[in-house]
Amino acid sequence: MAASETEMTERSLDELGPVDYLVVEFPAGASNFTGEMAKELLALVDSGTVRVIDVLILTKDADGSVEAMELDDIDELGPLQAVEAQLAELLAAEDVENLAAAMEPGSTAGVLIWENLWAAPFASAAR
Repeated sequence: MAASETEMTERSLDELGPVDYLVVEFPAGASNFTGEMAKELLALVDSGTVRVIDVLILTKDADGSVEAMELDDIDELGPLQAVEAQLAELLAAEDVENLAAAMEPGSTAGVLIWENLWAAPFASAAR
């Protein structure tokens, strides 16, 4: 079992903060994955505001075929290397299919799932 999987299973569900997701679709020829997004994400992780659960890059070809890449599939992660070890690969194949069905042919989408660590104590108290 990977360290990230151990971390996920050792934490009680009662301690888990709210989980959110974001899907950003870029039209054909307009994908703009810059270091700026990674820098901002890492700042949120480093401050303890969020914990990254899963990151996925989806590419839908003009013919409708979809390629899904996890961060560990990408050779040059740069500053995201620090986040990659924490990923739980939460999305199932069915989730990827549903996301891809909503994408336009030729587009690329970034999918981010995170735990709101800042809200975990409140969520725990509410439960």
